[in-house]
Amino acid sequence: MFVLLSHPPPAVQVPLLLLYLFPAAIADKAIDMDCTYDTKLGAKYDLSKLQGWTKLKPLTVSDRLQDAEKDYVYTFGICHTVKVPDACKKTNGESKFDASDHFPAFQTNSTQSGLPSEDQDCFYLGSPELNEEDKTKWSLIDDKNPGAGVILTYKDGQHCSHKDAQGNKLRRELSLKFMCSVHGGEMERIRETVMDEASQCKYEITVESEFACPTECGFGGGHSMCNEHGVCGYDTDAKEARCFCNEGFGGAGCDEQKDAPGLAGYGPILGLLIFVTIAIVGLVAAVAALFRFMSKRTVPMDGESYARLGDDGDSFTPMRMDVKGPDGL
Repeated sequence: MFVLLSHPPPAVQVPLLLLYLFPAAIADKAIDMDCTYDTKLGAKYDLSKLQGWTKLKPLTVSDRLQDAEKDYVYTFGICHTVKVPDACKKTNGESKFDASDHFPAFQTNSTQSGLPSEDQDCFYLGSPELNEEDKTKWSLIDDKNPGAGVILTYKDGQHCSHKDAQGNKLRRELSLKFMCSVHGGEMERIRETVMDEASQCKYEITVESEFACPTECGFGGGHSMCNEHGVCGYDTDAKEARCFCNEGFGGAGCDEQKDAPGLAGYGPILGLLIFVTIAIVGLVAAVAALFRFMSKRTVPMDGESYARLGDDGDSFTPMRMDVKGPDGL
């Protein structure tokens, strides 16, 4: 039987009673953060779909560089914290970390899975206080292409052995790089992906997903980005992200089918071909007409015609010309 030692107002009694009766339930509650990001450059992102999937089951990936002693595994959530894995628990089942039993990501060692949890390595990546501005950070994958994707970085994680220029121990960070993809099946690709350690104590995971595309690119009533009739990209002229639709399709999600343009796009070329054809035909006709005209003005001088020149009684005597040399002889 639990007895409240004080008499708070009725509005406060229920939460306090739940805290007394169900302390574990309160402690196990995950912390969520807003999973949307506005780049202010004509591209907005909403990763809520991915957030919902990882809340059902946290994702795990392996380190790209593995060896016998550092077979690291990374467990993480998207825009929310996850409960500590078994390697991060004490013998009594409590978290090894006094601060919390929820963090956005963990680094564990799979080769130690047969050891007691007390002897297994476990490090948390990022702070559990996701809603504090200095604990998380949004950024663009490509500053020149706001439609390529975004990066969510969990900051202020557990200290590591490396130090900065001032001699302070670095804190672990995890960056999730969300890249826009027109293909589905992202959960399968994430599970097959690997971790990259970008620099000391800083880790990166790349997530390719159609749900990581700017919201300006639509699904067009279908189940794939740009309705599988185009690609999502950034229009540098209009300064906004949009679907670049295949020929014959239009709309925000490339779901509006247009009449086939046929040869409309070849208008200038066809016009030039027609002009050249007409010009060639006209030139041939002009040459033929000129040939016929010249044929009528020419007298054929065959032997018979030459003989008939004297039939009318007139005689034809070729003119004789004297040809003198230089001496006049």
